[in-house]
Amino acid sequence: VIRENFRKCNIITIKNKEKFNVIITFGGSDPMNYTRKIFNYIINLKIQNVIFKFLIPLNKKNEFIELKQKYNLSPSVKLYYNPRNLTSIFKNANLVICGGGGTLYEFCYLGKPILAIGQNTNEKNVINYLDKNNYITKISSKIMNNEKLFEKKIVDAVKDSEFLARLSNKSFTLINKNNHRKIVNDLI
Repeated sequence: VIRENFRKCNIITIKNKEKFNVIITFGGSDPMNYTRKIFNYIINLKIQNVIFKFLIPLNKKNEFIELKQKYNLSPSVKLYYNPRNLTSIFKNANLVICGGGGTLYEFCYLGKPILAIGQNTNEKNVINYLDKNNYITKISSKIMNNEKLFEKKIVDAVKDSEFLARLSNKSFTLINKNNHRKIVNDLI
């Protein structure tokens, strides 16, 4: 479930930093095109000291090139395509927006607070279970399909350090660091 390079990571706890990193990633394919949708929602959203880091899916290289050329990206928006330093990007996240696939488990392993959006029935089932048990927070379809509600969800999460700490601590417990297969047993 957890890639080897993540299992070798030192766990970094959330600290008040000068910059707050929000990672947006939907794996290698992003069939619902949530990366682009969220990009369109927040391209003009300004939250002081917050950097939105988008990991562009591998099957969307042309979209990555288009976004880089079309938008004069501010320092608060960064785009990555197949980054070599993926583990470092993940470790330095203060908040994660992702789907319910393998990446979600890697962020849990690192103890990162997660807002998750399912892209298929399996991901939605996993996210519903994890949300119900307070490991992550689900972003509903209603929020995902409304720009203002989505922006509010992000702004509220970024500003609520207690919420982030509680989510981080709980997500960290999902995967036993000595036996990373605990999540498989819990879900079965």
